[in-house]
Amino acid sequence: MTRFIGLLAIIIFNTTGFAFSGNGSGTSGDPYQIANCSQLQEMDLDGNSTTYYILVNDIDCDGASFTPILITSDWQAKLNGNNHTIFNLEISSDGGSNDSVGLFSRLGSNSRVEQLIISNANVTSTAGLATGILAGISQGAIEGVMTNGSVSGVDRVGGLVGYAFAGSI
Repeated sequence: MTRFIGLLAIIIFNTTGFAFSGNGSGTSGDPYQIANCSQLQEMDLDGNSTTYYILVNDIDCDGASFTPILITSDWQAKLNGNNHTIFNLEISSDGGSNDSVGLFSRLGSNSRVEQLIISNANVTSTAGLATGILAGISQGAIEGVMTNGSVSGVDRVGGLVGYAFAGSI
């Protein structure tokens, strides 16, 4: 019985921490370096209060099943696109646990996305509050971001952001 409990504790310990698969430590001086679509999706697993990310090359998400990244107001994510492009982002949602749909479900008030291009995106929501290619809902800062593609939703639909009620664009 003791061995089982010890093994269970190790499994729980190893699965609760965030381990980014790429380079970087997530600080402003050493941001997590996103090099592919899988690493982009990993942003959703991080729950630290302040985390920095940077794209290190163009990313093709063709064929990837992408789930909107949720950033709450407590999580101060900063994404520097570094003038790179995310191609072929495909998101289809029926609402589910996300009431808003886009690359980011929500950008919290302390979040920032800059110098990013999203090209040939296809974002669809059949339920929910807001739908956009970059974000369904934004309270954060968006600077130097361009999108193109198709977006459809039920309410509050936009090519960049579905619903921005605070922050800056």
